[in-house]
Amino acid sequence: MAEVKTVKMGLLMPLSGMAAQWGIQFRQGFDSAIDRINEAGGFMVGNDTYVIETVYADTKFVGSTAATEATRLAVSY
Repeated sequence: MAEVKTVKMGLLMPLSGMAAQWGIQFRQGFDSAIDRINEAGGFMVGNDTYVIETVYADTKFVGSTAATEATRLAVSY
């Protein structure tokens, strides 16, 4: 059986601050969708199978924080 690989998906959303309620609801939706994909065995690219690992970043509904977090995700993962 082939090795199952992991792909990290960074998601930026307001998890605190003025728009936290929106971000939390989006996160619940993303978590549900990603769980369904992973429970089904992941997804294939060519002959490789991948499962998704999410990395959330809290924008706090502030533009400069979103830019900083986007950079952190891009550089770290």
